Amino acid sequence: GSFANSGLIPTINITGNFINTGTATIGGLHTAINITGNWTNNGTYSETGFLPIITMQGSNQTISGNSTFSWLVINAGTTVTAVNGFSVSTLFTVNGIFDPGNNQITGSPAVGATGKLFVRASTLAENFSGTPTFNAQSLVEYTSTSSQTIALLAYGNLLLNGTGSKTFSTGTTSANTFTNNSTATLPSGSTLSLTGNFVNNGNFTPLQHTVNFAGTTIQQISGTSTTSFNNINITNTVNPSVLVQSNQDLRGILTLAANSIFDADGLANTSVFTIVSNADAPPQAGSIATLPTGAQVTGSVRVQRFMALEGRNNTRIYRYIAPSSWRLLMTSIMYPCDHYHLF
Repeated sequence: GSFANSGLIPTINITGNFINTGTATIGGLHTAINITGNWTNNGTYSETGFLPIITMQGSNQTISGNSTFSWLVINAGTTVTAVNGFSVSTLFTVNGIFDPGNNQITGSPAVGATGKLFVRASTLAENFSGTPTFNAQSLVEYTSTSSQTIALLAYGNLLLNGTGSKTFSTGTTSANTFTNNSTATLPSGSTLSLTGNFVNNGNFTPLQHTVNFAGTTIQQISGTSTTSFNNINITNTVNPSVLVQSNQDLRGILTLAANSIFDADGLANTSVFTIVSNADAPPQAGSIATLPTGAQVTGSVRVQRFMALEGRNNTRIYRYIAPSSWRLLMTSIMYPCDHYHLF
């Protein structure tokens, strides 16, 4: 049958579940249906009025069956899980938590400041046919036991979980904060641009990538894992701009904008920021670009100098000093190995 339509904006409150096994039609102007239980449509459901609003406002709710909504709202504090795919034709407002499972949702979620969106499929497009938009304080969590590709979008807070590997799309991905609890790869030539903190508790694979710190408040680099950064660019100009709060490595170039300040050993002065050296023929080592006006690198920095074994039976290490005809014998090696690091 039809829902009653009285008043300018009629409102129907459902304090339990909505279950349709027949034919249900919603008419009226902005008819509002507020539901605290589960939504199940195993019959025919249609919306003939102007932009009806279905609001999920319970605690833990599900949507199942074949439904097409004009405007679907998930309230703050509400978790909604899709049992199967459904469609949202006009507005899909996510202020709570929405979990699509491995289903595809036809529509483009707008995730608010209190909203969270799960991505469980191998790509975001397999979960959502449209392109989501994100408030800067929203949260997106990619999680799966299979491999996933991170879509090239402007996220709020980006979280990577699950045992499946994560690969960023080639290009620039931007986010507020970035937290990795998985295995993530940022491809060569790609950029991760952040206005918030960088946290790595997993494996962040070092390729020829760049991580930008472009915030307007203090940003931190931390995590239980040591990240091997390629290039780091800092345009943040607060004091300090970036704090290194746990041990980190640099294999590429650290570049600071004018008036940017990079604190290499953190607030407690205990972090170890290492500029890595991998080879000496030809030299392969990280570096700090020329500092422009007002830019500073503060705290302690550990600098490596790779030196390969040379001499008879590869039992000595030499270090060239100017002029090039001079050599300084550093040490004899009783137990040769592949290489040594000098700190």
